[in-house]
Amino acid sequence: MVAQMSRKTYHVDAYQTDKWWSLQVQEMPNAMSQVKSLDQAEEWIREAINTVSDEPEDSFDVVIIPVVGEELEAALAEAREFAAELDQFQQRMARMSRSVVHDLSKLNIKGKDIAAILKVSPQRVSQLLKGNKS
Repeated sequence: MVAQMSRKTYHVDAYQTDKWWSLQVQEMPNAMSQVKSLDQAEEWIREAINTVSDEPEDSFDVVIIPVVGEELEAALAEAREFAAELDQFQQRMARMSRSVVHDLSKLNIKGKDIAAILKVSPQRVSQLLKGNKS
């Protein structure tokens, strides 16, 4: 059995200064960069890590950590937690809606009437019926 080697992960603190984000690799203090937008951070910090360490840019993972202050960090963590809970709730609701639409359809209730019962559009009823494989 061959043991898989795990990829190295670099953690990058991103600090906003005026119109720029300053990037600093926690594990490699000499690897730094600046970007105007966080969506550019990974590309530029990979290049900086490569320059300092000679590691190929595609041989490691990068985690960008926007540093926005403790108070806001707590609010962001709570918002992310709520978003994850909402996603789970929406998935559950979708499964339940597909099941109910399917069951109503088995009772020979027309799509238009199912839409009225569920307070959704007839197009949504059609989507839910197509999405149910049972």
